[in-house]
Amino acid sequence: MEVKDVWLGAKAAIISSSCCSFPIGLVLLFSALGAGSATAALKIPRYKWYFVALGTTFLLVSLYLRLRARSGGTCSMRDLRRERQTIFVTIASYIILTALIIYLVLPIISAWVFG
Repeated sequence: MEVKDVWLGAKAAIISSSCCSFPIGLVLLFSALGAGSATAALKIPRYKWYFVALGTTFLLVSLYLRLRARSGGTCSMRDLRRERQTIFVTIASYIILTALIIYLVLPIISAWVFG
C-alpha cells in the first residue's frame, strides 16, 4: 500500500463531497453579504449525485492512468490482478472518506455554522 493510493482516493472524495462543503464555505465567506448568498449557497446540495458522479469519474480515470503508466503503456487483466491491492486501497479510501465527510464531518460543521 502506498500513500499515493490513499491520496488519490482522498482527492476523489473531496470532489464528491464538495456538493455539501461548498455551500458551507460560501456562507462563511460571504456572510457579510446577507441572507441572499446563504439562500443561493443552500441550493447547491440538490446536485449531490452529480458531484458524486464527477468524483467517481475522476477516481476511475486517475486509477486507469496510474495503472497504465506503471505497466508501461498497456493495461491488461494481468496488470489488474497484479495491482489489485492498489485498486482496493484507492477505492476503499474513496468510499470511506466520502461517507465520513458527507455524513459525519459536514453535519457537525453545518450545525456549528447554522445552529
